[in-house]
Amino acid sequence: MRIFFSAYQADYQHYRFPYQVLLFREENDNLYEIYGLGFLPFRHRQDLFYLSRSCRSNLRQVEFSSENRRVLSRTQHFNFKFKPLNILTSKKQKQLRDWARAAGWDIKAPTLKFLWQGAYFNWLLEVKKGDKLVSVSLLLAAGKMAHWGYFFIDPDYRRDNLAAASGLKIIKWTQQRDIKYVYLGTCYGNLNYKRNFPGLEFFNGGYWSADKQELSWLHREQWAGHVWQNKSYRALLNKNKMRAIKG
Repeated sequence: MRIFFSAYQADYQHYRFPYQVLLFREENDNLYEIYGLGFLPFRHRQDLFYLSRSCRSNLRQVEFSSENRRVLSRTQHFNFKFKPLNILTSKKQKQLRDWARAAGWDIKAPTLKFLWQGAYFNWLLEVKKGDKLVSVSLLLAAGKMAHWGYFFIDPDYRRDNLAAASGLKIIKWTQQRDIKYVYLGTCYGNLNYKRNFPGLEFFNGGYWSADKQELSWLHREQWAGHVWQNKSYRALLNKNKMRAIKG
């Protein structure tokens, strides 16, 4: 693997020189190791990865909470079914694009076709109410890790908590497959429901943290510069781990 840095506009006056951290996957590189470093794949190039505040469920630490059980109970009238990645018909392609547009996401037809080629993702989670398809998730299961990559939902069912329920179903499913970690995408913005997933850890730029207080701070606070300049944030961190990062 090759890690490299793509420059953003610098703010020399305040000594801020930002870079996007990228990773290029080379032949025989191990996905388990790449994901473990905090990287996630780009949508259009599955050999190119970006560093972000990604999150995962550590399946060795999973313990379903009462809230998790409530979510599953409230969605038990839906049928959740895992199946190997299948052919993307023109009808389903249009359906998924319409769902995405309703959520403010203009995913292109070539992107959907690329994702359904099977070069990377290899499983689907389909959710139905009766005979009606209401949600689709794209998954990767590879060795000791899995990745929940994409979630599409019929806008008429957006209030039914199917994103949280699908995540919990995926965690249960991966537990049964001798997988250590299931990666759940990023945890920014309005994705707060992920904070309730069992065994949750997130990559904070230095290590995988299970500290929900730290994650709440990152969601709640605004700061100037970069986060390590903020004293209240540094106070949340484990001092031993901070020493390890500093060397």
